[in-house]
This record gives sequence, C-alpha cells and structure tokens, in this order.
Amino acid sequence: CVGDAQQCRPIIEGSADDGGEVWLHIYDFVDLGLVRFANGLLMSAFDTGAFHTGVEVYGWEWSFGAADLGSGVFFCQPRESEQRCYRQSVNVGRTSLSPD
Repeated sequence: CVGDAQQCRPIIEGSADDGGEVWLHIYDFVDLGLVRFANGLLMSAFDTGAFHTGVEVYGWEWSFGAADLGSGVFFCQPRESEQRCYRQSVNVGRTSLSPD
C-alpha cells in the first residue's frame, strides 16, 4: 500500500463533474489457503465469512487496519491491500462528492 492517510495525500484522478465510480473491494481477512477455503464453505452454506473490505473512489482504495502510527486509515492501489487475499469487487454506484 502507498501510505498512512495522515501522512500522505494521494494524487486524485477523475472528475467530480460526472461523479466518481465507487467500488467495494472484498478480501479474505488473511492470505491463508485454509481461511480462503473456510470462507468459501461459509459463503456457500450461510452467506457469511471473515472478510476485510476497502472502498475505491477516484483511483485509490481506502481502508483501515492496525498501525504503529497514525489512525490506521490507509490508502493503496485498488485490489492490492497487503496481507490480504483479494476475492471480489462490488460496484456501489457513484459519489456526488468532489475529489477535494
């Protein structure tokens, strides 16, 4: 990931005129084969599992997690959250907020 949200401001791409597309990226909580397998079973049987998510808007994915410094909120390239195994994305529409 790129960095802590309190320390860095990403370069924003996109235009607020048409609104930015918003995506919810879903990850298996940890990148372990057993967890991914268990999540697959739980999803098929009970529509549940242990997942982590990030929200992509204007070209950056925003998420949270444990951190030694800062708030724990961080940003990274979409679908590339470290120490997690990407599963799928869901388009949740567009934002009417500007990138500023």
